[in-house]
Amino acid sequence: MNDKLLIVGGYGQVGRIISTMLGEKFPGRVIAAGRNYHEAKAFSAATAGKVLPMALDIHDSDNVELLQGVKIVVMCVERPDAEFVENCLRRGVHYVDISVSYEWLSQIESMQDGAKEGGATAVLSVGLAPGLTNLLASYNRMLLDETRHLDIFIMLGLGEVHGEAAVRWTVENVNSEFTIHNGGKLKRVRSFEDSKETVFPEGIGRRRAFRFNFSDQQVLVKTLGIGSASTWLCFASPLTTWGFVLGKKTGLFRLLRFKAAREFLCEPSEQLILVRINLLFGLICRA
Repeated sequence: MNDKLLIVGGYGQVGRIISTMLGEKFPGRVIAAGRNYHEAKAFSAATAGKVLPMALDIHDSDNVELLQGVKIVVMCVERPDAEFVENCLRRGVHYVDISVSYEWLSQIESMQDGAKEGGATAVLSVGLAPGLTNLLASYNRMLLDETRHLDIFIMLGLGEVHGEAAVRWTVENVNSEFTIHNGGKLKRVRSFEDSKETVFPEGIGRRRAFRFNFSDQQVLVKTLGIGSASTWLCFASPLTTWGFVLGKKTGLFRLLRFKAAREFLCEPSEQLILVRINLLFGLICRA
């Protein structure tokens, strides 16, 4: 393989995993790109040069020339620039996206004509949710004679290392309002208001999960031709799950409209988010 693979956000939490794996298969052909060249360079050194560094701001309109020699772009950051993606597709650069926002994925779908013109393919929903959830739903759809509705349950562990963009997206969507398909009709719903119980395997048992704005529930209705789908979220710690519910009901999460509150939960270390949230809920319960 003589063409380059450009991983945007390639030195981030998710991007470094993708970059490292591809760098082992295609040493010297994989580029970890982002706005912080020093971080990209340090990561490149950690891979013994198998992954190359690049300074890239996808919001800069003058970065088109950096796509020279690139065959595939893997987008590992949230809120990409639409013009950058469109330039990729029109130049024949294949595009892979792990984003979870349906609004963003819909924008890429609207670039279909440009992709055909450039001879490029866009592969969307390749993460966990959407991604793995879509594959599991499709597999189950094949096993059944008829599927009218899908319920997807996601449990997030507290010990895993989550990328900053994923944590920030979760925090920002606690108050989100979005549209789902319900029995063939459109319905407006909100995160962490409706709930549903299910039984998780491996001895976890029965848990209650809450509606959340994952894009698989919108995508699967179209791709599988079913009447409705819903995605439900809970955490491995029931206390944390109900902490989110309490924060929503008490109006605590309305503070997330302010940048300072979002930064408190997400910076400087995204792994502290659940600790901080539990601390806030503890203070509320004592009051």
